[in-house]
Amino acid sequence: MRIGIAGLSHETNTFAMEKNDSMDCVHARRGEEVIRGAHPKSFLGGFLEIATQRNDVELVPTVAIGFPRGGIIGKEVFEECRGMIVDGLKGAGGLDGIYFAFHGAMVAEDPYTDAEGEVARAVKDALGDMPMVATYDFHATMSDWENENVVPFPNNTNPHIDGYERGREAAENLLLMLDGKLNPVTRRIFVPIIGPNIGQSTWSQIPEDEEKLLLYQLNCKREEMEKTPGVVNITILGGYGYGDSPDAGMSIVATADGDAELAQKMCEELARDLWNRRDELLSVRPIHSVDEGIKMAMARQEKPVMLVDLGDDPGSACPADSPAVLESLVRLGAK
Repeated sequence: MRIGIAGLSHETNTFAMEKNDSMDCVHARRGEEVIRGAHPKSFLGGFLEIATQRNDVELVPTVAIGFPRGGIIGKEVFEECRGMIVDGLKGAGGLDGIYFAFHGAMVAEDPYTDAEGEVARAVKDALGDMPMVATYDFHATMSDWENENVVPFPNNTNPHIDGYERGREAAENLLLMLDGKLNPVTRRIFVPIIGPNIGQSTWSQIPEDEEKLLLYQLNCKREEMEKTPGVVNITILGGYGYGDSPDAGMSIVATADGDAELAQKMCEELARDLWNRRDELLSVRPIHSVDEGIKMAMARQEKPVMLVDLGDDPGSACPADSPAVLESLVRLGAK
């Protein structure tokens, strides 16, 4: 069995000024370079660990694409990158299945707002029907078409500490599909919430705090639901609010073995719980104005104190050079 591997990774802040609008912005790795040096505990590392245990499996890495700037991907640039992935997989010849190493929150200019879905659609058009799986970040945004044609294995955690496990899961299930032992059917329910990332934590270093987290509690329920016979996996996705696209928002994604009704039922139950408790996303962490935070830090006896400006987050494509905290420190006479 021959499995093609392709990667496309970008978390697009559509409000960022620095766009990826020329091919000079494209970082592409080809052939063995795609998998060489993969961290053993990453998505790709987990996938490789499982897939390489089989003597009858040949992995065919093709191309992996990333971008240096946080802003939107230009239309022509996206079309060129999509072509690189399609050509790479076509050129591999005689593939039986495909693994996509996606991020999932990529947005390109119209009409390519569902960027990863458009890539998968083009690959399917070029190569025909074949098993396709993908790993995704917790902040992925997906379309229904994408979910129904590419079996998703996203992070369950925020911060993202389970990439290795999801990579292993993707490989295990792709091999089952290729062996004719699994017929996955995926369903998705979009939940119209653009949640604050700080409220979407699934983990805390303080156990008693962790147990209070909404997504920790819903993840515990999700784990129990995954034990239902016929269920392959279920994920609560945070979505990415800085990527302004029709699919931006939270969602529940569930995959079952040949049972669309079961997958839909799993989605509906978790989506209902998330929607009914959505206000809790706003109270997970206390949020203060800059001045108020500085005054609290100055009055605190226990040191050190970390001051975090959530509006200047480089992970959301901001330059992390805002002087707001420094200005307040100076103005309020902090030492």
